[in-house]
Amino acid sequence: MVGEQVQSAPQKAKVVPEGDYLIKLTKLEKKDTKAGNATYLDGTFEVIEGEYAGNRMYKKFYIDHPNFKCTWYSKKRAEELLKSTGVGTSDKDLDKDFAILESCVNKAIIGKVSINAGKNGFSDRNEINNFSAR
Repeated sequence: MVGEQVQSAPQKAKVVPEGDYLIKLTKLEKKDTKAGNATYLDGTFEVIEGEYAGNRMYKKFYIDHPNFKCTWYSKKRAEELLKSTGVGTSDKDLDKDFAILESCVNKAIIGKVSINAGKNGFSDRNEINNFSAR
């Protein structure tokens, strides 16, 4: 039909091989868990160079969670993100809600990426294990 716009189906995130990739944080969204007992920032990252440019991967930064290890790990990864982008120098810069991570959007960094095997019918997915300066 004339004037009809055809929308393509949303692209599914593709799994990239393990390794170090030049990536950037493209989106950060505050969410609550389905159980309602924790709050996190859902970060979307995109590979910006090489064969896998355009591929996306995701990282959750838990602001609060009943499991201390979960928030401790998230704080360490958030601190790495701050340092690697030059936005901050330590976890003291995070504040209580990690809002400073918004300042990391669109800054190129290196992400060390692994693959988590899918379980219970879910597909494999990438995990960003560490962030470092480019």
